[in-house]
Amino acid sequence: MRWRRQERVERELQVKYEGKYKNAGLVLLFDLLMALAVATFVALLAAVLYFVVS
Repeated sequence: MRWRRQERVERELQVKYEGKYKNAGLVLLFDLLMALAVATFVALLAAVLYFVVS
């Protein structure tokens, strides 16, 4: 989506993801899972602090 020209897409795929869409998808999935883990940790920390303080 970021690059409209196919040659730029192919070059980015080769440089960052070893030429495989699977690797790009795995990186995206890992980033999403890490974001969810951080959000869960922050929510748990907030809940613990709420119950400890009150």
